[in-house]
Amino acid sequence: TINLINNFKSSIGLQEVKTKGTFAALSGKTDTEIFPDYRNVSVLSSYRLLNINDVQWALMSEIDESEAFAPIEQLKTRMFIMIATFLFAIVGI
Repeated sequence: TINLINNFKSSIGLQEVKTKGTFAALSGKTDTEIFPDYRNVSVLSSYRLLNINDVQWALMSEIDESEAFAPIEQLKTRMFIMIATFLFAIVGI
């Protein structure tokens, strides 16, 4: 399989992906969820069934959960620092 992927420079149709999202998409569901991907890494995934010429495909778009929510974590950290700074300044005054 690895040789075929290297030869075709693509994994489309060659690499099997068995995740909660692929099974749900192939059963006709459309959703966005967080679950482990084929690497066992938590991902934010949107999926749906895609029928082209009577062939069923699972269309999936995924991003690692840590990457997807990094801006929110940064905002929480900055807000905590701001609030702590204001409280320290108020108590100091």
